[in-house]
Amino acid sequence: ADTCIKSNAQNKLHIIAEQMRFLQMQAQKVLQEAKDDYSLHHAACNFVKHPGQIYHLYEKPSGQNYFSILSPE
Repeated sequence: ADTCIKSNAQNKLHIIAEQMRFLQMQAQKVLQEAKDDYSLHHAACNFVKHPGQIYHLYEKPSGQNYFSILSPE
């Protein structure tokens, strides 16, 4: 009986550990998305953006991001 209880507890702990790893990955994804959104929201833009249009994101040598309507091609 003791072996059965121990095995059952180990199985439950294994499932909890897997869930914790999954939640950690989800948390990292949320933080990365927030970082990306912050970066896009604070990029310089000298024109009015319209939904559905394509804009290109560039980085100046200073490290500042900015939007442009000109493609790299």
